Amino acid sequence: MMPACTCSQQDRKQRWVATMNGPRAPLKTSNGCTPLTAVEYLISSESISLFPSPSAGDVTMNIDMPNISTAEVTVFNALGESVIAKHTVAANSNVKLNMNGKPEGIYFVKISTQDGAVTKKIVINK
Repeated sequence: MMPACTCSQQDRKQRWVATMNGPRAPLKTSNGCTPLTAVEYLISSESISLFPSPSAGDVTMNIDMPNISTAEVTVFNALGESVIAKHTVAANSNVKLNMNGKPEGIYFVKISTQDGAVTKKIVINK
């Protein structure tokens, strides 16, 4: 068991001020909590739609990202296992995902670009 601190409030204040003016001084001028402003285009969840959902197996993915030319698509099952990988697809197109041989359940479609990634959910119900 640690002994209780017997420092006065003034002692604690002096230690805190010394810490903030010494080894922690860069925290006072850090921009670590400032939002990013250099990114012009972030991949938006609204840029990608999957239909129909639920589906019996054939799923169409509409990718509408005018500032991006290609994307990588990976489909994961509920356990996180990759079940389909389309490494490069056109970013302004309809992509067919053949889920006919997959068991019923929830799947996650991850669309990745150089600007980020979005994950969408699809339900297979036969």
